[in-house]
Amino acid sequence: MVGLYEEPDKPSNAIDYIKKYLGQGGTTEYDLMKKENDEMKKQIKQLETQVGNMRRQLANEDEV
Repeated sequence: MVGLYEEPDKPSNAIDYIKKYLGQGGTTEYDLMKKENDEMKKQIKQLETQVGNMRRQLANEDEV
């Protein structure tokens, strides 16, 4: 941790710096969970769009 304080350019992400500093390479559980979270957020947006489209279709059918 002392190395972090001695860095002239402070890293923007402390977790990535610590992983690098401690020599942990490769894919970590954190990285896998972050990727899964990002994929789920995309899926949620797609589903919300789909729900909005279906609601508009129902509203149009009710008007006819």
